[in-house]
Amino acid sequence: MTRRRNPFPGVFRETDRHGRARWRFQRVRKGVKVVDIYLPGPWGSDEFRTGYHAAEDAAEKGVAAPAPLRAEAGTIGHAIESYLASEAFAKTRAKGGLADSTKRGKRLRLDRIRGNYAEAKLASIEAGHVERMMARYDGPAAANRFKKDIAQIFDWAAKHHGFKGPNPARLAKSQRMRKGGHHSWTDDEIEAFRDKHPSGTKARLALELLLNTGAARVDAVKLGPRNIRAGLIVYERQKTEDQAEDVIEVPIPILPELANELALAGTKAMTFLNHGTVGKPYLPETFGNLFRDWCVQAGVPGRAHGLRKAGARMLAEADGTEMEVAAILGHANTREASRYCAAAKRTKLAASGMRKRALAAIPSPNRKAGLGDQPPEK
Repeated sequence: MTRRRNPFPGVFRETDRHGRARWRFQRVRKGVKVVDIYLPGPWGSDEFRTGYHAAEDAAEKGVAAPAPLRAEAGTIGHAIESYLASEAFAKTRAKGGLADSTKRGKRLRLDRIRGNYAEAKLASIEAGHVERMMARYDGPAAANRFKKDIAQIFDWAAKHHGFKGPNPARLAKSQRMRKGGHHSWTDDEIEAFRDKHPSGTKARLALELLLNTGAARVDAVKLGPRNIRAGLIVYERQKTEDQAEDVIEVPIPILPELANELALAGTKAMTFLNHGTVGKPYLPETFGNLFRDWCVQAGVPGRAHGLRKAGARMLAEADGTEMEVAAILGHANTREASRYCAAAKRTKLAASGMRKRALAAIPSPNRKAGLGDQPPEK
């Protein structure tokens, strides 16, 4: 008897621990399993076929197979699942995609949105709904980030799932950001942190690394001995999803405060900041939370990003040029650097002006008290 040909090559049946049948698709190429995924729905159903063809396409392209979509079509949950399972999201940074840390943050935010609003119909959401959703977030930065994320999901649904309505997130009003953004550390706050966390501690190393390199936390956690070249710390500033410029290499001279902490740390791990004896690098989010705890212990309101701003301020106050500040920050232009330099100039001009005023208020030794500018009596 001739065996019936499998209409879905690569699919075979498995039975789970509850005795239920599951359909598994595997594709092996040159001895390497490139796709291994369970398909949704009953054998031969529309849902099954959709999952099978998506997995086949992934195997041909050599990318990860998309997870089966479980949310109802036309909902926020369905659009988010579709985007996260897409080749566009899976694309590596080298091929023009997002960096791994950026993907991780984006996935966490979208998972939160999906957890809260998965069943909400795209067509039923208006700008007012988006603004009420934004109000649930802690602070304008997080709220506006949600607005941006949800706007991208509506754009994705319009491009790939036939959504025809207006994008309500683009019509919603952004929340007003606090002037100046992240708190920039003052000199007194830096000294208070140093007093609490003496030389040789991980907290002190973190402060000097952030303050004396201008690195953002996403870059600071990657810095290690391999970045030291001829007395410089050299690293490539990570491009975020908001930046279109090319990757910028930043060379920073190692100042004495940082050199002292690096010598005391004497790490042989791949990164300066890591999980103790195991030497495992911190995730940016984990390091940010740890640094926040160190700030609380020191009684200062600052956070990691505020040290980046403080370093730029200190350079500007030392008569650093806009180009020099931009080079330290790893910026492709001087837009942000100009703010630091302008503020430093205002501070110096105000101090100079008050000194002149104070000198002008000193009475002349030839002036008689209470007689203004009248000449002295003979």
